[in-house]
Amino acid sequence: MFGVDRVFGLSKRVTFIFDNKGKLVEIDKKVNLGSHGKDIVTKLDELKIEKREE
Repeated sequence: MFGVDRVFGLSKRVTFIFDNKGKLVEIDKKVNLGSHGKDIVTKLDELKIEKREE
């Protein structure tokens, strides 16, 4: 549905970032497993996407 590339029958790791209104605002195709959590927090800050109320 989102056009994720496949290698040897497996999907590559891709992160899709949506804003609080559900709009796709960023696609990260270069996921670094060692720093991914930190990278996402940094990107959310850069995009000014605040934590959603639950």
